[in-house]
Amino acid sequence: MNSRLWRFIVALVFGLLLTPLASEAQQPAKIPRVGFLGHKAPTQAVPSIPLQAFQHRLADLGYVEGRDIIIEARFSEGRVERFPELATELVRLNVDVIAVVGAVTARAAKKVTTNIPIVFAVVVEPIADNLVASLEQPGGNVTGFTNFDPGQPRSSSNSSRRRSQGSGAWRSLGIGASPTPC
Repeated sequence: MNSRLWRFIVALVFGLLLTPLASEAQQPAKIPRVGFLGHKAPTQAVPSIPLQAFQHRLADLGYVEGRDIIIEARFSEGRVERFPELATELVRLNVDVIAVVGAVTARAAKKVTTNIPIVFAVVVEPIADNLVASLEQPGGNVTGFTNFDPGQPRSSSNSSRRRSQGSGAWRSLGIGASPTPC
């Protein structure tokens, strides 16, 4: 797929280009279904920050879950070996796109589908993780956002800064201070 299509998919998933329907009378023929693959399921005591941020951003844009979009969320509960099984489940559900957090979840989703678009966030080095061919032309069915700037020297202070940016990244869905789409 070309990069323009991937940019559209990324925008769709992360709410960058989502706009509310023009009128109440207009209803989509099919409600888009987004598969969400994460580490920990939300509880009343401990919410899933990435999922919660995604849901809040959609709500800010006027989307109502269940009416305008369906989110099929699956969580490994800290057992990374479950990611392939959960990703396969999302594929069987025939979701329109799979949103993932981190390289481990992205690799699991990539292994089980070459047809469903996969959009990642919080992946520091998507090329080194064999998720994309390049930042400019990701190729395949995987794309997303990274804070990795190939022009910046790698140092422990840069790594610390990137880690600290990550904590609020999903709240804004900007994936940090200056995300790089790929």
